[in-house]
This record gives sequence, structure tokens and C-alpha cells, in this order.
Amino acid sequence: MPGLRELQRGFAAHLRAPDSAPGIADAVVANGLSGARRLQIYRNNMRANLRSTLRNIYRTVEALVGGEFFRGCADAYIREHASTSGDLNRFGENFPVFVKTFPPCAHLEYLPDVAQLGWLCHQVFLAEDAGRVDLGALRRTNPEDHAALRFALNPASRLIRSRFPLAAIWDLQFQKNPGELDLNSGGCRLLVMRRGDIVFIPLAAAEFAFLDAVAAGQTLGEAADAGLAADAGFDLGSSLTRMVREGMLTEVHAPAAAPGGAAAYIFHTGGSS
Repeated sequence: MPGLRELQRGFAAHLRAPDSAPGIADAVVANGLSGARRLQIYRNNMRANLRSTLRNIYRTVEALVGGEFFRGCADAYIREHASTSGDLNRFGENFPVFVKTFPPCAHLEYLPDVAQLGWLCHQVFLAEDAGRVDLGALRRTNPEDHAALRFALNPASRLIRSRFPLAAIWDLQFQKNPGELDLNSGGCRLLVMRRGDIVFIPLAAAEFAFLDAVAAGQTLGEAADAGLAADAGFDLGSSLTRMVREGMLTEVHAPAAAPGGAAAYIFHTGGSS
């Protein structure tokens, strides 16, 4: 009789690929049904739950390719990617990469980016609320410290850019009689953000570069340089004011007074994003 660890491993392997652990059925207490039949029922329920999870996250992908095609993609993904968490909200993170390498999707060049947008919307929907930057306290900081400030991107937001018009593709699912869409009509730079509903905010090249640098943890000076590198006409002052007022930036960390000194101050007010 195998030990508990071997049973657990065999059970997990059988759920993904029944032929990989043929002896596991003999260890199942049948009570009226064969061990193989009980495992089949469990396996079918597990796959149905995982498939439903993928459908909920990637509704736009399913709307674009059709239910049958999506089911095939989902089942192939489930076979290759085991769920590693008890929280199903975390399942499906690698689906956009999978779609990019899945041969039946090879002709749908836009699909991986649409799938990535779906995953970001899912993350944004589940993200925590955030406060807003306290502009009054920020104005009272030493001007010499401004370049060293570190802002935080709203946790209920994500950045994405694509060579395809993702917002227009996304909207096709809501149109009763969608017309033809030119996939080469231009790319996009978007901030996906929760404002009650989830919205897509188009960004200029400099704004995207600035926020991307902020999201990477760079200082205000470094983020400003990134914005200017993307567009020499980048107006940091007006852009920063807009981003704070619209809740794109939700915290600002002031530098410590001296190396090894007190921790940085955080200027923000309470409330949701």
C-alpha cells in the first residue's frame, strides 16, 4: 500500500493525465462505484470548474473565437497547467502566453494581447482600494527632494501596450452587428483602471513611459526622464497634476532625511480609488 505522499502525488497526476497513474484507482474506496469511476467524476468536475474559471476571466476571447474553439483552448491549457493555488482567481495567469504558442491560434495574431488585457482586467477587478495623494503635504516638501520622490501607481490599475487596437477589438463583443475592424489601424497604450467599472484610459507615449517607470519603482526624476525620452515635449507638471487628480497615482514616498535615517514619509489620504 503506498504512503500518503505517494497517494497524493498519484491522485494529482491522475487528475491531469489518467494514464500517468493507472494504479491509483485501486486505492480508492469504491462504496458502490468503482475507483476508476469515482476518479472520473472528480476529474470531470475539476475540469469543469477550471474551464468555467477561464471563461469568466477571458469572456472577450471566447466571444471572439466562439464557444467550441475556446473550450478546446481551455482544455488544452488545463492539461498543461495545473492549478497551484486553492484560490481559483489565480488560475489562468499563463493563458495569454499559452494562446501565443498554441498552434490552432497561430493565425489570430491579436489574440494573445486581447487575452492579456482580459487578465489585467481580472487583476484590476480584484485589486485593493487605494487612497489619494495628499497634494497639500506634497507641496510642503523640500523642492530639492522632488526628483527623489517615488510615486505609486494605483493598485487597481495596470498598463498595457499593443500594436493592435485593443479597445476597439474589446468593444466588438458588445456590438449586435459588428462591422469589419482593421487590425492594422494603429496600436494602443492603455491604463486599465477601476473607477467603479473598469475603464481603458488611452495614454500618449510620454505618459505611458512615465507611468511604466513609476510602476517599476523609479523616482520622479527617472520617470520624468523616461517621459521626455519618449516625447521631448512632455509636460511633467500638467501630466503629474492630472494623474494625481484622476487617481492614477495613489501614494508618494518622500526620501529619508539622511542615509540610515528615518523611514520615508508617505503622503496620502484615505478613501477608495
